[in-house]
Amino acid sequence: MIERILPEELKLGMYIERGFRERIINGKKKVDYIYNILVDTEEKLQKLKNSQLRYIYINTEKYIEIRPEKPKVEKKPPPEPIIVKEEEEEEEEPPPPPVSFTEEIKKAKIIKEESVNLVKNYMEDVSLGKSLDSEKAKLQVKNIVDSLFRNADALISLTRLKSFDHYTFTHCVNVSVLLTSFAKKLGYNRKKLERLALGGLLHDIGKMKIPDKILNKPGRFTDEERQIMKNHTIYGKEILDRTEGIPEASKLIALEHHERYDGGGYPYGKDGSTLGQDSLIAAISDVYDALTSKRVYKPGMPPPQALAYIKERSNREFKKTLVDLFIINVGVYPVGSLVELSTGELGIIAEVNRDDLLKPFVLIITDKLKRFTKTRELISLYEFREKRIVGFPEPEKYKIDPNKILEESVKY
Repeated sequence: MIERILPEELKLGMYIERGFRERIINGKKKVDYIYNILVDTEEKLQKLKNSQLRYIYINTEKYIEIRPEKPKVEKKPPPEPIIVKEEEEEEEEPPPPPVSFTEEIKKAKIIKEESVNLVKNYMEDVSLGKSLDSEKAKLQVKNIVDSLFRNADALISLTRLKSFDHYTFTHCVNVSVLLTSFAKKLGYNRKKLERLALGGLLHDIGKMKIPDKILNKPGRFTDEERQIMKNHTIYGKEILDRTEGIPEASKLIALEHHERYDGGGYPYGKDGSTLGQDSLIAAISDVYDALTSKRVYKPGMPPPQALAYIKERSNREFKKTLVDLFIINVGVYPVGSLVELSTGELGIIAEVNRDDLLKPFVLIITDKLKRFTKTRELISLYEFREKRIVGFPEPEKYKIDPNKILEESVKY
Protein backbone atom coordinates (compact mmCIF):
# COMPACT_ATOMS: atom_id res chain seq x y z
CA MET A 1 0.00 0.00 0.00
CA ILE A 2 1.31 3.46 -0.92
CA GLU A 3 1.06 6.12 1.80
CA ARG A 4 2.13 9.77 1.77
CA ILE A 5 4.09 11.08 4.75
CA LEU A 6 6.11 14.12 5.72
CA PRO A 7 9.94 13.82 5.86
CA GLU A 8 9.99 14.05 9.66
CA GLU A 9 7.75 10.95 9.82
CA LEU A 10 10.37 8.74 8.15
CA LYS A 11 11.65 5.76 10.13
CA LEU A 12 14.29 3.09 9.70
CA GLY A 13 13.15 0.26 7.45
CA MET A 14 10.70 2.30 5.38
CA TYR A 15 10.83 1.94 1.59
CA ILE A 16 10.45 5.16 -0.40
CA GLU A 17 8.71 4.75 -3.75
CA ARG A 18 9.14 8.41 -4.69
CA GLY A 19 9.55 11.90 -3.28
CA PHE A 20 10.32 15.41 -4.49
CA ARG A 21 11.40 18.86 -3.43
CA GLU A 22 11.18 22.27 -5.14
CA ARG A 23 13.82 24.97 -5.27
CA ILE A 24 14.02 28.37 -6.95
CA ILE A 25 17.41 28.87 -8.64
CA ASN A 26 18.06 32.13 -10.53
CA GLY A 27 14.33 32.79 -10.63
CA LYS A 28 13.49 29.39 -12.13
CA LYS A 29 11.78 26.45 -10.48
CA LYS A 30 13.86 23.28 -10.15
CA VAL A 31 12.28 20.02 -8.99
CA ASP A 32 14.47 17.23 -7.57
CA TYR A 33 13.10 13.68 -7.42
CA ILE A 34 14.07 10.53 -5.53
CA TYR A 35 12.89 7.00 -6.27
CA ASN A 36 13.10 3.50 -4.74
CA ILE A 37 15.16 4.06 -1.60
CA LEU A 38 15.32 1.73 1.39
CA VAL A 39 15.99 3.69 4.59
CA ASP A 40 18.46 1.19 6.02
CA THR A 41 20.92 3.36 8.00
CA GLU A 42 20.67 6.16 10.56
CA GLU A 43 22.87 8.33 8.34
CA LYS A 44 20.54 7.92 5.38
CA LEU A 45 17.52 8.55 7.61
CA GLN A 46 18.89 11.86 8.90
CA LYS A 47 19.93 13.01 5.42
CA LEU A 48 16.44 12.35 4.09
CA LYS A 49 14.80 14.11 7.04
CA ASN A 50 16.95 17.19 6.39
CA SER A 51 16.64 17.14 2.60
CA GLN A 52 13.69 19.60 2.39
CA LEU A 53 11.56 17.06 0.56
CA ARG A 54 7.97 18.27 0.27
CA TYR A 55 6.28 14.88 0.49
CA ILE A 56 7.42 11.26 0.50
CA TYR A 57 5.43 8.27 -0.75
CA ILE A 58 6.30 5.00 1.01
CA ASN A 59 5.37 1.40 0.20
CA THR A 60 4.22 -0.17 3.47
CA GLU A 61 4.46 -3.69 2.00
CA LYS A 62 8.23 -3.30 1.54
CA TYR A 63 8.91 -2.26 5.13
CA ILE A 64 11.87 -4.07 6.74
CA GLU A 65 12.53 -4.09 10.47
CA ILE A 66 15.97 -2.59 11.09
CA ARG A 67 17.47 -2.06 14.52
CA PRO A 68 19.08 1.33 15.14
CA GLU A 69 22.86 1.35 14.76
CA LYS A 70 25.02 1.66 17.84
CA PRO A 71 26.56 5.12 18.01
CA LYS A 72 30.21 5.25 16.94
CA VAL A 73 32.75 7.04 19.13
CA GLU A 74 34.64 9.48 16.96
CA LYS A 75 36.14 12.93 17.06
CA LYS A 76 33.70 15.75 16.64
CA PRO A 77 34.38 18.00 13.64
CA PRO A 78 35.04 21.68 14.30
CA PRO A 79 31.87 23.75 14.62
CA GLU A 80 30.44 25.33 11.50
CA PRO A 81 31.28 29.03 11.14
CA ILE A 82 28.46 31.39 12.09
CA ILE A 83 27.43 33.49 9.12
CA VAL A 84 26.07 36.90 10.05
CA LYS A 85 23.69 38.48 7.55
CA GLU A 86 24.62 42.14 7.39
CA GLU A 87 21.19 43.24 6.17
CA GLU A 88 19.38 41.74 9.14
CA GLU A 89 19.53 43.50 12.49
CA GLU A 90 17.63 40.80 14.38
CA GLU A 91 18.14 37.07 14.58
CA GLU A 92 15.71 35.14 12.39
CA GLU A 93 13.06 33.11 14.17
CA PRO A 94 13.15 29.48 13.02
CA PRO A 95 10.07 28.54 10.97
CA PRO A 96 7.54 26.18 12.58
CA PRO A 97 7.59 22.56 11.36
CA PRO A 98 5.25 21.63 8.49
CA VAL A 99 1.89 19.99 9.24
CA SER A 100 -0.89 18.46 7.17
CA PHE A 101 -3.57 20.53 5.44
CA THR A 102 -6.29 19.11 7.67
CA GLU A 103 -4.38 20.06 10.81
CA GLU A 104 -3.56 23.58 9.63
CA ILE A 105 -6.95 24.51 8.14
CA LYS A 106 -8.50 24.82 11.62
CA LYS A 107 -5.86 27.35 12.67
CA ALA A 108 -5.95 29.06 9.28
CA LYS A 109 -9.69 29.77 9.59
CA ILE A 110 -9.12 31.52 12.92
CA ILE A 111 -6.19 33.52 11.52
CA LYS A 112 -8.25 34.56 8.49
CA GLU A 113 -11.18 35.71 10.64
CA GLU A 114 -8.91 37.60 13.05
CA SER A 115 -7.13 39.28 10.15
CA VAL A 116 -10.38 40.40 8.49
CA ASN A 117 -11.59 41.89 11.79
CA LEU A 118 -8.25 43.65 12.28
CA VAL A 119 -8.40 45.27 8.84
CA LYS A 120 -12.05 46.24 9.43
CA ASN A 121 -11.17 47.93 12.74
CA TYR A 122 -8.19 49.73 11.19
CA MET A 123 -10.30 51.10 8.36
CA GLU A 124 -12.97 52.26 10.77
CA ASP A 125 -10.27 54.04 12.80
CA VAL A 126 -8.99 55.80 9.68
CA SER A 127 -12.49 56.92 8.70
CA LEU A 128 -12.91 58.39 12.20
CA GLY A 129 -9.57 60.17 12.03
CA LYS A 130 -7.92 57.97 14.66
CA SER A 131 -4.27 56.92 14.57
CA LEU A 132 -3.37 53.28 13.93
CA ASP A 133 -1.64 50.92 16.33
CA SER A 134 0.85 49.04 14.14
CA GLU A 135 1.81 46.58 16.87
CA LYS A 136 -1.49 44.67 16.57
CA ALA A 137 -0.93 44.20 12.85
CA LYS A 138 2.69 43.14 13.37
CA LEU A 139 1.58 40.41 15.76
CA GLN A 140 -1.07 39.23 13.32
CA VAL A 141 1.29 39.00 10.35
CA LYS A 142 3.51 36.72 12.42
CA ASN A 143 0.51 34.38 12.65
CA ILE A 144 -0.01 34.60 8.89
CA VAL A 145 3.63 33.83 8.14
CA ASP A 146 3.69 30.95 10.64
CA SER A 147 0.61 29.42 9.00
CA LEU A 148 2.19 29.68 5.54
CA PHE A 149 5.30 27.90 6.80
CA ARG A 150 3.23 25.12 8.39
CA ASN A 151 1.07 24.51 5.31
CA ALA A 152 0.60 27.28 2.75
CA ASP A 153 -2.27 25.49 0.98
CA ALA A 154 -4.53 25.99 4.02
CA LEU A 155 -4.58 29.80 4.05
CA ILE A 156 -4.43 29.98 0.25
CA SER A 157 -7.54 27.79 0.06
CA LEU A 158 -9.41 30.28 2.24
CA THR A 159 -8.77 33.07 -0.28
CA ARG A 160 -11.43 31.33 -2.40
CA LEU A 161 -14.07 32.32 0.18
CA LYS A 162 -15.37 35.72 -0.90
CA SER A 163 -17.81 38.14 0.71
CA PHE A 164 -20.01 40.81 -0.86
CA ASP A 165 -20.47 42.68 2.42
CA HIS A 166 -16.83 42.63 3.51
CA TYR A 167 -15.08 42.69 0.13
CA THR A 168 -12.54 45.41 0.97
CA PHE A 169 -11.49 43.79 4.26
CA THR A 170 -11.42 40.24 2.88
CA HIS A 171 -9.56 41.38 -0.24
CA CYS A 172 -6.82 42.95 1.90
CA VAL A 173 -6.31 39.70 3.81
CA ASN A 174 -6.38 37.61 0.63
CA VAL A 175 -3.76 39.83 -1.02
CA SER A 176 -1.61 39.57 2.10
CA VAL A 177 -1.78 35.75 1.97
CA LEU A 178 -1.21 35.47 -1.79
CA LEU A 179 1.61 38.02 -1.77
CA THR A 180 3.39 36.50 1.22
CA SER A 181 3.08 32.88 0.07
CA PHE A 182 4.45 33.95 -3.33
CA ALA A 183 7.39 35.75 -1.69
CA LYS A 184 8.04 32.64 0.42
CA LYS A 185 8.24 30.60 -2.78
CA LEU A 186 10.76 33.14 -4.11
CA GLY A 187 12.98 32.58 -1.08
CA TYR A 188 12.32 35.70 1.01
CA ASN A 189 13.45 35.44 4.63
CA ARG A 190 11.02 35.66 7.53
CA LYS A 191 11.50 39.37 8.29
CA LYS A 192 10.84 40.32 4.69
CA LEU A 193 7.79 38.06 4.59
CA GLU A 194 6.35 39.81 7.64
CA ARG A 195 6.88 43.23 6.04
CA LEU A 196 5.12 42.13 2.87
CA ALA A 197 2.29 40.51 4.83
CA LEU A 198 1.83 43.81 6.67
CA GLY A 199 1.85 45.74 3.40
CA GLY A 200 -0.76 43.37 1.98
CA LEU A 201 -3.06 43.78 4.99
CA LEU A 202 -2.88 47.58 4.73
CA HIS A 203 -2.50 48.03 0.97
CA ASP A 204 -6.02 49.49 0.53
CA ILE A 205 -6.13 51.52 3.76
CA GLY A 206 -6.25 54.70 1.65
CA LYS A 207 -9.72 53.77 0.38
CA MET A 208 -11.11 55.12 3.63
CA LYS A 209 -10.28 58.61 2.34
CA ILE A 210 -12.45 58.08 -0.75
CA PRO A 211 -16.05 59.42 -0.55
CA ASP A 212 -18.51 56.68 0.46
CA LYS A 213 -20.75 57.27 -2.56
CA ILE A 214 -17.83 56.30 -4.81
CA LEU A 215 -16.26 53.62 -2.63
CA ASN A 216 -19.57 51.79 -2.08
CA LYS A 217 -21.02 52.35 -5.53
CA PRO A 218 -22.83 49.13 -6.62
CA GLY A 219 -21.56 49.31 -10.18
CA ARG A 220 -18.74 50.44 -12.42
CA PHE A 221 -17.09 53.83 -11.93
CA THR A 222 -17.36 56.74 -14.33
CA ASP A 223 -14.07 58.13 -15.68
CA GLU A 224 -14.19 60.94 -13.11
CA GLU A 225 -14.92 58.53 -10.25
CA ARG A 226 -12.11 56.26 -11.40
CA GLN A 227 -9.63 59.13 -11.24
CA ILE A 228 -10.74 59.92 -7.69
CA MET A 229 -10.50 56.24 -6.74
CA LYS A 230 -6.90 56.08 -8.00
CA ASN A 231 -5.91 58.50 -5.24
CA HIS A 232 -6.32 55.75 -2.65
CA THR A 233 -2.73 54.62 -3.27
CA ILE A 234 -1.31 58.04 -2.37
CA TYR A 235 -3.68 58.40 0.59
CA GLY A 236 -2.61 54.95 1.82
CA LYS A 237 1.08 55.87 1.75
CA GLU A 238 0.34 59.11 3.62
CA ILE A 239 -1.62 57.26 6.32
CA LEU A 240 1.17 54.72 6.80
CA ASP A 241 3.79 57.50 6.86
CA ARG A 242 1.94 58.93 9.87
CA THR A 243 1.73 55.52 11.57
CA GLU A 244 4.65 54.70 13.82
CA GLY A 245 6.49 51.44 13.20
CA ILE A 246 5.46 50.71 9.59
CA PRO A 247 8.47 49.56 7.48
CA GLU A 248 9.15 51.26 4.14
CA ALA A 249 8.65 47.95 2.33
CA SER A 250 5.08 47.79 3.67
CA LYS A 251 4.37 51.40 2.66
CA LEU A 252 5.53 50.75 -0.91
CA ILE A 253 2.99 47.94 -1.28
CA ALA A 254 0.21 50.43 -0.48
CA LEU A 255 1.65 53.02 -2.89
CA GLU A 256 2.66 50.85 -5.84
CA HIS A 257 0.32 47.83 -6.04
CA HIS A 258 -1.43 49.41 -9.05
CA GLU A 259 1.78 50.20 -10.93
CA ARG A 260 2.48 48.03 -13.97
CA TYR A 261 5.57 46.47 -15.52
CA ASP A 262 5.09 48.44 -18.78
CA GLY A 263 4.52 51.76 -17.01
CA GLY A 264 0.78 51.81 -17.65
CA GLY A 265 -0.29 51.84 -13.99
CA TYR A 266 -0.75 54.48 -11.32
CA PRO A 267 -0.16 56.70 -9.37
CA TYR A 268 3.21 57.57 -10.99
CA GLY A 269 3.39 55.38 -14.09
CA LYS A 270 6.56 53.60 -12.96
CA ASP A 271 7.78 50.65 -15.03
CA GLY A 272 9.87 47.53 -14.49
CA SER A 273 13.11 49.49 -14.55
CA THR A 274 12.18 51.45 -11.42
CA LEU A 275 9.73 49.14 -9.64
CA GLY A 276 11.06 46.71 -7.05
CA GLN A 277 10.10 43.03 -7.07
CA ASP A 278 7.86 43.52 -4.01
CA SER A 279 5.59 45.88 -5.95
CA LEU A 280 5.57 43.64 -9.02
CA ILE A 281 4.40 40.57 -7.09
CA ALA A 282 1.91 42.68 -5.12
CA ALA A 283 0.34 43.80 -8.40
CA ILE A 284 -0.13 40.21 -9.58
CA SER A 285 -1.59 39.11 -6.23
CA ASP A 286 -3.96 42.10 -6.11
CA VAL A 287 -5.30 41.56 -9.63
CA TYR A 288 -5.72 37.80 -9.17
CA ASP A 289 -7.86 38.19 -6.06
CA ALA A 290 -9.89 41.02 -7.62
CA LEU A 291 -10.60 38.96 -10.74
CA THR A 292 -11.71 35.90 -8.77
CA SER A 293 -13.94 37.92 -6.41
CA LYS A 294 -17.69 38.30 -6.89
CA ARG A 295 -18.95 41.87 -7.03
CA VAL A 296 -22.45 43.31 -7.37
CA TYR A 297 -21.72 44.19 -11.00
CA LYS A 298 -19.78 41.05 -12.01
CA PRO A 299 -19.31 37.36 -11.13
CA GLY A 300 -15.90 36.16 -10.03
CA MET A 301 -13.71 34.50 -12.64
CA PRO A 302 -12.75 30.85 -12.12
CA PRO A 303 -9.05 30.67 -11.13
CA PRO A 304 -7.86 29.19 -14.47
CA GLN A 305 -9.56 32.02 -16.37
CA ALA A 306 -8.08 34.65 -14.03
CA LEU A 307 -4.61 33.15 -14.41
CA ALA A 308 -5.03 33.09 -18.20
CA TYR A 309 -6.02 36.78 -18.11
CA ILE A 310 -2.85 37.63 -16.17
CA LYS A 311 -0.64 35.40 -18.34
CA GLU A 312 -1.93 37.08 -21.52
CA ARG A 313 -0.58 40.34 -20.12
CA SER A 314 2.87 38.94 -19.34
CA ASN A 315 5.75 41.31 -20.10
CA ARG A 316 3.22 44.09 -20.60
CA GLU A 317 1.36 44.70 -17.37
CA PHE A 318 3.17 41.96 -15.43
CA LYS A 319 6.69 40.51 -15.51
CA LYS A 320 6.54 37.14 -17.28
CA THR A 321 8.94 35.21 -15.02
CA LEU A 322 6.96 36.30 -11.96
CA VAL A 323 3.62 35.39 -13.58
CA ASP A 324 4.88 31.87 -14.33
CA LEU A 325 6.09 31.43 -10.75
CA PHE A 326 2.83 32.82 -9.35
CA ILE A 327 0.86 30.20 -11.29
CA ILE A 328 3.11 27.46 -9.91
CA ASN A 329 2.58 28.80 -6.39
CA VAL A 330 -1.23 29.05 -6.33
CA GLY A 331 -1.83 26.23 -8.80
CA VAL A 332 -4.17 26.42 -11.78
CA TYR A 333 -6.75 24.74 -9.55
CA PRO A 334 -6.22 26.03 -5.97
CA VAL A 335 -6.79 23.74 -3.00
CA GLY A 336 -10.35 24.03 -1.67
CA SER A 337 -11.93 24.77 -5.07
CA LEU A 338 -15.18 22.97 -5.91
CA VAL A 339 -14.95 21.52 -9.42
CA GLU A 340 -17.18 19.61 -11.82
CA LEU A 341 -15.61 16.72 -13.71
CA SER A 342 -16.31 15.56 -17.25
CA THR A 343 -18.08 12.53 -15.75
CA GLY A 344 -20.64 14.78 -14.02
CA GLU A 345 -19.17 14.17 -10.57
CA LEU A 346 -18.38 17.00 -8.18
CA GLY A 347 -15.06 17.11 -6.41
CA ILE A 348 -12.87 19.34 -4.27
CA ILE A 349 -9.25 20.10 -5.08
CA ALA A 350 -7.36 18.41 -2.24
CA GLU A 351 -3.79 19.01 -3.40
CA VAL A 352 -1.98 20.76 -6.22
CA ASN A 353 0.09 18.40 -8.36
CA ARG A 354 3.36 20.34 -8.75
CA ASP A 355 4.48 17.97 -11.52
CA ASP A 356 1.38 18.71 -13.63
CA LEU A 357 -0.70 21.72 -12.55
CA LEU A 358 -3.59 20.63 -14.78
CA LYS A 359 -3.88 17.25 -13.02
CA PRO A 360 -4.47 17.93 -9.30
CA PHE A 361 -5.61 15.52 -6.59
CA VAL A 362 -9.42 15.64 -6.27
CA LEU A 363 -11.74 14.40 -3.52
CA ILE A 364 -14.86 13.02 -5.24
CA ILE A 365 -17.98 13.94 -3.22
CA THR A 366 -20.91 13.05 -5.54
CA ASP A 367 -21.84 10.48 -8.14
CA LYS A 368 -22.42 11.31 -11.81
CA LEU A 369 -25.93 12.54 -10.99
CA LYS A 370 -24.50 14.89 -8.34
CA ARG A 371 -25.92 12.86 -5.47
CA PHE A 372 -23.66 13.14 -2.42
CA THR A 373 -21.93 9.87 -1.58
CA LYS A 374 -21.26 8.45 1.88
CA THR A 375 -17.79 7.29 0.88
CA ARG A 376 -15.43 9.78 -0.74
CA GLU A 377 -12.53 8.82 -2.96
CA LEU A 378 -9.30 10.80 -3.33
CA ILE A 379 -7.99 10.47 -6.88
CA SER A 380 -5.20 11.89 -9.01
CA LEU A 381 -6.39 13.26 -12.34
CA TYR A 382 -2.92 12.39 -13.62
CA GLU A 383 -3.76 8.71 -13.13
CA PHE A 384 -7.47 8.96 -14.07
CA ARG A 385 -6.92 10.46 -17.53
CA GLU A 386 -10.55 9.93 -18.56
CA LYS A 387 -11.63 12.50 -15.97
CA ARG A 388 -10.98 16.19 -16.47
CA ILE A 389 -12.19 19.43 -14.90
CA VAL A 390 -14.93 21.16 -16.89
CA GLY A 391 -16.46 23.66 -14.45
CA PHE A 392 -16.29 25.65 -11.22
CA PRO A 393 -19.75 25.60 -9.58
CA GLU A 394 -20.39 27.82 -6.57
CA PRO A 395 -20.33 25.91 -3.25
CA GLU A 396 -23.38 27.90 -2.12
CA LYS A 397 -25.43 26.23 -4.86
CA TYR A 398 -24.94 22.87 -3.13
CA LYS A 399 -24.88 24.31 0.41
CA ILE A 400 -21.44 22.92 1.21
CA ASP A 401 -18.18 24.17 2.74
CA PRO A 402 -15.36 22.60 0.68
CA ASN A 403 -12.70 23.21 3.32
CA LYS A 404 -14.84 21.61 6.02
CA ILE A 405 -15.34 18.55 3.83
CA LEU A 406 -11.59 18.31 3.23
CA GLU A 407 -10.98 18.66 6.95
CA GLU A 408 -13.35 15.75 7.67
CA SER A 409 -12.41 13.49 4.78
CA VAL A 410 -8.73 13.81 3.89
CA LYS A 411 -6.48 12.55 6.65
CA TYR A 412 -2.96 13.27 5.42
